[in-house]
Amino acid sequence: MARLQWLLLGLVAFTCCCSLLQVAGYYQVTDCCLRTSWRPIPYKILRSYREQHIQEGCLVRAVVFITVKGRQLCAPPHLPWVKQLKERLDRHLKRS
Repeated sequence: MARLQWLLLGLVAFTCCCSLLQVAGYYQVTDCCLRTSWRPIPYKILRSYREQHIQEGCLVRAVVFITVKGRQLCAPPHLPWVKQLKERLDRHLKRS
């Protein structure tokens, strides 16, 4: 009887650990901007962009601009120059 209890306890513990690992893996984000730069970025060095949201597990909302050399530059999404760069990149990507 004691063996069965230990087996059930082990099974419950194993199930809990697997569940926690799945939840932790779901919210794990591999690459987040930790801060943003207010300095304008020149359009000619940019290739594309992506949005970074807090719901993805990142601590900062940002627009992540990807340069032609593959670097990622983080900017605050509410600034006018950021919005203009996004619109310009969108237009360029639509034409391509």
